[in-house]
Amino acid sequence: MILNETVDLDTISRFNQASQLNERGGEQTRRWQHIDTSLRIYLPYVYLLRSLTKGDWLQLYRAKNATIARFINDTIGFVLGEDRLINVKVWDDIIREAIETAKFTPAKRLGNIGTAVLDAYTNPSNSTNDTTVTSQLRPAIRNELDRISDRDLAMMWVTRPQGIDDLITSVTLLAQIQYNKSHF
Repeated sequence: MILNETVDLDTISRFNQASQLNERGGEQTRRWQHIDTSLRIYLPYVYLLRSLTKGDWLQLYRAKNATIARFINDTIGFVLGEDRLINVKVWDDIIREAIETAKFTPAKRLGNIGTAVLDAYTNPSNSTNDTTVTSQLRPAIRNELDRISDRDLAMMWVTRPQGIDDLITSVTLLAQIQYNKSHF
């Protein structure tokens, strides 16, 4: 049984250390002892992938909410057997930057959806960046995980080629998203 653990700064720190060790560990990280230890650290947090598909929290990340939604959708797709659109190591840099940018980006006040559409229409210079109306409208996050238990989700994830490495990096990023969404 996988227990759902809460995310705090100690968890984030432990995840960052384990993720860095996994990236640089070479042959040592392919030994069963390392794999077993990593799975014991990360499996209680697999629930984060499902929990971040629920609720109305993306607006907290302001201009970067579309980026974070794409990462979550790409991760869900990977777990369900699809190829990643962007390598998880590249996502690592993208998501860390998105979190940092969101912390220091003032919230954009929108009067209503009509104001947002009108602004996007009359100001086409904004139409090519991540702060367009589509990101303001909260991009859809896939919700295909509703009927999959955490145990089955973990099994699907780790049995994929490079699945353990993907799980380690992805759960580290999901934990950072979860932690930061509650501390904006």
